[in-house]
Amino acid sequence: MTRNPSAASPDRARRSPPGEPPAQIVTRDSILILSGYLIGIVAQQSWMSTMQVLTAGAAAIGLMAYVILDHVTERRRARSLRIEMERVVRRLERRIDRHVSLLRNPIERTRPRAYASALIAGAES
Repeated sequence: MTRNPSAASPDRARRSPPGEPPAQIVTRDSILILSGYLIGIVAQQSWMSTMQVLTAGAAAIGLMAYVILDHVTERRRARSLRIEMERVVRRLERRIDRHVSLLRNPIERTRPRAYASALIAGAES
């Protein structure tokens, strides 16, 4: 029995592409939605039972998890942005230094041409 290579296996569908972080099973938004759902369950009844207290606690923990995960994500995003900006600044500084050094010493700019013309003149004679 031959297997169809174009059919994606269930394991392959769950994996994320190389170079990307692994796919999340539970996202921050789903935590917030489920916490809101639990709060709605607790709010619909007027009397408090043990199950409602536990449900309210789970909702509160979910809200705290959402806030913490959001904070961690923003810090990670800010850090990666800072690293990328530092990389861009270093690259621009290197390019500016290279251009400024050529402007300071114009002989260095013409030396390769003079050298190449000397080689051509030497080959003709």
